[in-house]
Amino acid sequence: MSDHDDLTQVRTVLAGAGIIPPDRELELLARVLPTLRAQMDRAYALDTGEVAPVATFRPAPTPEDGAR
Repeated sequence: MSDHDDLTQVRTVLAGAGIIPPDRELELLARVLPTLRAQMDRAYALDTGEVAPVATFRPAPTPEDGAR
């Protein structure tokens, strides 16, 4: 992506979350976006086989746990 596209993507994602940072912060975030994207691509490229990638958290007992 070009620098302009990265800046547009950062601005759009943050605006969608209701976050409107100063222009200087947007520029800094857009500058690191390609590196962050590459790191995440490498993390997702790891072969985890058939193992679930995350654990399941149940804050309260469920009927499957024998709770009534």
